[in-house]
Parts: sequence; structure tokens; C-alpha cells
Amino acid sequence: MTDQRQIFDDIRRGMIPAHAYNDADLFALEKERIFGRAWQFVAHESEIPQDGDYVVRRVLNDSFIIARDSKGEVRAMFNMCLHRGMQVCRAEMGNASNFRCP
Repeated sequence: MTDQRQIFDDIRRGMIPAHAYNDADLFALEKERIFGRAWQFVAHESEIPQDGDYVVRRVLNDSFIIARDSKGEVRAMFNMCLHRGMQVCRAEMGNASNFRCP
């Protein structure tokens, strides 16, 4: 039985090999095949009930701001300014009328 086949058999039985938790190649494969193919849940609208409320969440290596705008719509954006690549929002949650480059 090959190593790969043994790994798949272990996973089917609910056992994950210890090396899977820190294997860079496996992580790259998971990013491509799991996170890259499906929408990811980052927040629930109940976390941002008022206009201007926001939460900051990380998905893999990216940080996002999920906010309720002045019209009550939920918006998501990268937590990074476009011209300098700086982190825009440092708090984990709060209320703001806008986000600006620091």
C-alpha cells in the first residue's frame, strides 16, 4: 500500500496524520482545492446590526472588513489600502462612517 493510499484510508477512518498540520505543500493544496473553490463564511449580519458597524476577519493570508453601510447594505472589502498596501482597520470590530489609509 502506498503512503498516499494509507493517508486516505486513515482520513476515511477519521484519523489525520500528524504531519498534515504543518505540511506547507498540503496547505497550498488545501488553499487551491478547498478555499479557492467555494465561498467562505466570515461573518453573520447580526454581528453588524447598525449602519457603520464592522468586523475584521482573516481568511488564510488576507484580512477583510465586513461592514454595514449608511443604506443598511452589508459590504465586504480587503483590509488594505490600494496605493500603499497598508492595513486600513486595526480594530477587530467597531463602528465607523468610513475607512481611510493610515
